[in-house]
Amino acid sequence: MTTKVRELTGSRKRQFSLGTCTEHCTDSYWSGGSKSEYVVINLDTGRRFVPPSGSYPWNVKNDYCLMAGDVLVETGMFCGKPASPHIRCLPQDEERVKNWLGIVTLTGAMVPGDNPMVNDNPLVG
Repeated sequence: MTTKVRELTGSRKRQFSLGTCTEHCTDSYWSGGSKSEYVVINLDTGRRFVPPSGSYPWNVKNDYCLMAGDVLVETGMFCGKPASPHIRCLPQDEERVKNWLGIVTLTGAMVPGDNPMVNDNPLVG
């Protein structure tokens, strides 16, 4: 976990996930010892807010539609323990969010046989 993710979430977990989407259900209610909490941070404006939450399945499902520059941070509890943080953004913002979070992206692609420590090409002895 990067320092920025730890700072945003307050989590002491070692792992987090980063994904892309255009909308996400931000319903937040207790169910079996689990509850999600959400915050949206806009990279362009610096604005930080809690999106509206519903109480689906007892009410209408509440989807938050991400705007350009939005980062949706999900934390909370899972089975009574702190949940691993989940961070979501629009597909076109993914590289910018990775840079903002301090995630190192390796460039270049490996092809089978590139790594001398691993022989994954069945045609090479």
